[in-house]
Amino acid sequence: MAILGVDVGGTFTDAVLVDEGRIRTAKVPTATGQEESVLAAARAVGAGAGLTRFAHGTTVATNALLERLEEAVGWDAICTADGDPARAKPSPALYLEALAALEVAPDEAAAFEDSPNGVRAAKAAGVYCVAVPNEVTRELGLAEAGADLVLDSLADLPPEALFSRLEEE
Repeated sequence: MAILGVDVGGTFTDAVLVDEGRIRTAKVPTATGQEESVLAAARAVGAGAGLTRFAHGTTVATNALLERLEEAVGWDAICTADGDPARAKPSPALYLEALAALEVAPDEAAAFEDSPNGVRAAKAAGVYCVAVPNEVTRELGLAEAGADLVLDSLADLPPEALFSRLEEE
């Protein structure tokens, strides 16, 4: 049984395929037409004829779902750009809004980003930033964008090691 999930964003389209216990992920540039982006992402993870389930979303739909979950679950803060380009990364607006809502100082937070604009947004807000690139963003200069640490995988940084690094900063 193969399950494919695709999220179409303004810049990138993400896909995850779960097939026979294996998980494959991909990030492809978003095309003008959403259907082209979905198909490209599906091809990138190797989705084929054995697909039994498919879930598709857009960043707008995902953000709306998260906001409903916030109401239902009581999360402390969910901050989204809501389609406003002035609030989108590389603007630090969302980070600053989240820090204020959570009453957390920038030096008490850490950001995990996979794109140069995300890194720039976190750093502009004064937040320590761990960059974990994907196939599309690996060569886009995350360290040059200001990331404090660049990893190949989150598995390379146990939480205790992150906490130690944050204390040193």
